[in-house]
Amino acid sequence: MQRFKIYIAGLFTLLCAVQLSAQSGNAITVPYTIDFENPTENQNWVTDDAVGTDRCTDKWYIGSAPGAALDGANSLYISCDGGKTAEYCTERNIVVAYRLVELPAGNYNLSFDWKNLAPESSPQSGLYCVIYDLSSYDGELPESFPGSGDVNDAMYLVDQKQCTMADGTTMTCMKGSQEWLNAITNFTVQGNNSTMVIAFVWVNDERNEQAFPIAACVDNIQISSANCFVPTGLMVDGGCDSIGLSWTGSSMSYELQYRPADAEQWRSIKDIVETEYKLPPMDEGLYDFRVRAVCSEDMVSAWVSLYSELVFCPENHCIDYIDFYSPNVHFYEAAIADNAIGSYSELAGPIDYGTNEQASRHTVYWKRNEYDPRTQYKLKTIPDGEYASVRIGNWEAYEGHAYGDRIEYEYTVDPAKPILILKYAIVLQNPNDPTHQQKDQPYFELAVVDNSGNEINPDCGKVEFYADKNAEGWNSYWPDPNVQTEVIVWKDWTTMGLDLSGYAGNIRIRLTARDCLLGAHYGYAYFTLGCAEKELKNVSCGASDSVKLEAPMGFDYAWFLNARGEDGSDNIDWNDTVSHEQILGVEPSDVNEYVCVVSQTEKPGCSFQIRSTVSPREPYAGIGWRFVPKECTNIVQLINNSQVISFDSNGDTIYTGEPTETAYWDFFDGNPVYEENPTYVMPAEGGQLKVSLKAGIAGDACVDDTIVIIDVPSILTPDSVIDTTICGGYSVQFAGQSYGETGIYYDSCVNRAGCDSVVILNLKVRDRIPDVDVVDTICFGETYYVGWREYTSGGVFDDIIITSANGCDSIVNLRLTVLEEVTFSYEVKDEVGLPNSGEIIIKDAPDGYTYSVNGEMGGSLTGLEGGIYKVVVFAGEGTHICQSDTAVIEVKKVCSTVEVDTDSSFHVCADVEKLSIPFDIVEGALSRIDVKYGDKAKSAGFEDISLDPGANAVDLFLPEAVRPDTYDASLDFIDPICDTISYPVTFDVYYAPGIVRQKWNNVLAVQNSGYNGGFDFSAFQWYKNGEPISGEVSSVLYLGEGVSFDINDVYHVLLTRADDEVSMPSCPVTLVQKEDISAYPQQTVVPAGAPLKIANVQSDVSVALYSVSGMLCYTGTVDAYSDQIVMPETVGVYVMVLKNGETEKYYKILVR
Repeated sequence: MQRFKIYIAGLFTLLCAVQLSAQSGNAITVPYTIDFENPTENQNWVTDDAVGTDRCTDKWYIGSAPGAALDGANSLYISCDGGKTAEYCTERNIVVAYRLVELPAGNYNLSFDWKNLAPESSPQSGLYCVIYDLSSYDGELPESFPGSGDVNDAMYLVDQKQCTMADGTTMTCMKGSQEWLNAITNFTVQGNNSTMVIAFVWVNDERNEQAFPIAACVDNIQISSANCFVPTGLMVDGGCDSIGLSWTGSSMSYELQYRPADAEQWRSIKDIVETEYKLPPMDEGLYDFRVRAVCSEDMVSAWVSLYSELVFCPENHCIDYIDFYSPNVHFYEAAIADNAIGSYSELAGPIDYGTNEQASRHTVYWKRNEYDPRTQYKLKTIPDGEYASVRIGNWEAYEGHAYGDRIEYEYTVDPAKPILILKYAIVLQNPNDPTHQQKDQPYFELAVVDNSGNEINPDCGKVEFYADKNAEGWNSYWPDPNVQTEVIVWKDWTTMGLDLSGYAGNIRIRLTARDCLLGAHYGYAYFTLGCAEKELKNVSCGASDSVKLEAPMGFDYAWFLNARGEDGSDNIDWNDTVSHEQILGVEPSDVNEYVCVVSQTEKPGCSFQIRSTVSPREPYAGIGWRFVPKECTNIVQLINNSQVISFDSNGDTIYTGEPTETAYWDFFDGNPVYEENPTYVMPAEGGQLKVSLKAGIAGDACVDDTIVIIDVPSILTPDSVIDTTICGGYSVQFAGQSYGETGIYYDSCVNRAGCDSVVILNLKVRDRIPDVDVVDTICFGETYYVGWREYTSGGVFDDIIITSANGCDSIVNLRLTVLEEVTFSYEVKDEVGLPNSGEIIIKDAPDGYTYSVNGEMGGSLTGLEGGIYKVVVFAGEGTHICQSDTAVIEVKKVCSTVEVDTDSSFHVCADVEKLSIPFDIVEGALSRIDVKYGDKAKSAGFEDISLDPGANAVDLFLPEAVRPDTYDASLDFIDPICDTISYPVTFDVYYAPGIVRQKWNNVLAVQNSGYNGGFDFSAFQWYKNGEPISGEVSSVLYLGEGVSFDINDVYHVLLTRADDEVSMPSCPVTLVQKEDISAYPQQTVVPAGAPLKIANVQSDVSVALYSVSGMLCYTGTVDAYSDQIVMPETVGVYVMVLKNGETEKYYKILVR
């Protein structure tokens, strides 16, 4: 009943799907590619059928789970966590994803890339490809089955396809590969435009958890015509220096593509006519390869692909441990019988049938991420960091097939890499029963010995193990829990390191794997060999926050700082461990040395030291090239000059010469190139080649790129024509023949590039030239040529033999006349004073002469402006006119030069008429002088004027009652033929000397505003002979009693106006010697209120007493009979004025 419901649901789905198909259209045209990057195409896929998918734990998704896509971001994959990861769960189910396509009748190929690790314990679990005609199942679509892992439950699985892998092997249930594989199958469409079902079915019949539940992943589906046969059996062989690819096929042409395994772009090689191809040298690493047949311009086959193929470079390894046929590799075996092992005898070569054959006892593993099935797929066959490993021994042990296997490698210690690195992993079958003593158990030994077989270091250079399920650090597995005597034990990858820097000579590395001595239990091991420098590897690059120092993998580590002393000696604190990690990160600026003590994990006492200093590393991309044409092919050889650079303490670049790790070439044609030094074919005509090189280090963590444009020359030699003329009776040699007649002759040759070219000889034969009589005239200084002969003087010259350019001779008879030299002199009048006043006067010229001025015949020589004139005089006889040498004549434009002493300070007293500023006309002539005043001067009444330049001074006229101040003006000297010369001047107007009045012979006083023109002053400073007089800052200068002015001294006062705070000096006061009065105060210091006697009073004398503030304190008259006045009660300084007629005298009185 349940099956009936499922069928009805499926039929309903069919009807809906058929209707949808008719509406949406599933017709495609081959070749057709599905990469799951196109959302429209993705909608055509059914990943969730209506019948059973919802109840399945595993489901198909189109998405971008990590690692699920080979190219691009998306793929088709199984997931049990909603599409987050491409992993399956432990519930049983059959899950289908399909697409309907409509195709014309015919045969087709289906190609796709896949990977999964379906459980090996379940034969039915895995990926199936199903293709069938929808009409053959009455329109029934494929459906999913939850809870079932039996392929018999899915009827459509009857049409499961057998798929062929790229290496020629076939699978129906595809599983067991963590790496991408390429599969191809074929199908037939019977009816035209039939609807075909293309389905991928995931079967999970496992109930136990798996170590690596990598589910089915599908990418890069291709549908192509089967009429173009897909190549089969793609193989890659060889090392880095010689990579050979081969395949089987019958097409006339193939296209090959390859790329590094982690790259996106493919390098394409087209028009390959053989079924093999040899690639140029490449770097060691993993590469993808694919090839397809090209049957016609419109028909190609599907790609057949190999992914993650190793290109191995033996020269990169100090020990080539995978070369079994090297004379340094020896194989031995010892038979096991009667509970004992015999002696080891050397074999002629390895016993190797491939890694999947248990009979192989010496074989090489290449596949990345391959796991040993006898360890539940938990032991990698190749350790991390290595490209290949060797297996010694096998899992075949029964009567007559139990052996001891041994491999020995001869090795000469390399002083540059003295540390031997040996990695090993062991698988032993442990017969867990009392009949097996330890010595009987399967056994493994690794030992480093000298040429005599003596162990070099028994403690650290040797390991040996017997099968023991209780051994520490080993893993155990019971294939059959019911049989406790059949235990498999294995030791995961372990590293042994041995410092041989003190050992000189050859050593042997001996590895032994032995089966049980009772002959029924096996033992085998995997190993790699290598060596290392004692200098730590700096794996960082660029401007990173830290520099990484990397020690060899697989050990225990202790890092120490070596803070060397001034003498360079070690200074290591062994109690201060910096780190225990394999990689130490330090600051880029850290210049210290670090020491790493590297110890074996299981033997801590076995250690060695390696050291390093920090040095920044950057890649530097450099491109070189040379042209290497061959067989008329324009070949450019590109040269990778990339290297690693570093920097010293000053930041200067250090070119280390160390090659970069990677190099990617791009010729901008869509085909990247990974060769070291590729070639590129240009058109024979040449052109510009644009090429880019990207170089990288540290796993391309740091890259540098550069682009160059190369001008590639043509390798073609154009057809050339040789035009040759010879005289009659002569011949030329051409193409090995002699020719003496007019005609066209041909020759062909091959240039250095191997290209053909044609040379054409155009030959003309001339008759002999007859004699010639020549009569001619030349000017003085000219040369007359007859052939190559020169004549400069007149005369008769007969029988001149000349040879023409074509080699024919002729005779010339010459009658030559030489005219006299044309000379002249001249006079120049310069342009001065007036415009265009210059003139050139020609003198001493021949009669009847003509002339030119600046190339103009008869041009004007008068009314010239200043400048350069070229004058040529012409004269001659008849029609033969000669010319003089060109006279280069300068008519000078004489510009005025005026000197004004602007460094001097100009000042004038306010009571004078004008200020005269002298000037000197050094050269030239002026038309006038303009005086232009500044705004302040104009506000004070100054007016702009124009003056005649005849005087030698510029007069600045002062307006009446001009206000003393500082003013400015511009003196513009007008030159009629040149630019105006302007001198800015600043001048001061001082107060008139009359603003100061002399009082007697020892007093000067500033007149008040009623007498000084209306000025009020707020500050005063008196000066004597240009120096300020200390303390004299009042309106009155009083020298004191008994002191008189020296009329030879010069006094003036600096006055600060009260209204605008402008300070200007007065002009000097003219001192006069006045007749003194006899009256004077008898003392100048008087007590307050005391009488003061006026001495020498002979007549009435007026007395006035003022305070320092100018207040009148007393006025009166004294005479000969009454000569005393009473001083004020107020203490202070007073000024006493004694007046006798017109004579006044001032005295300073101190009252205290």
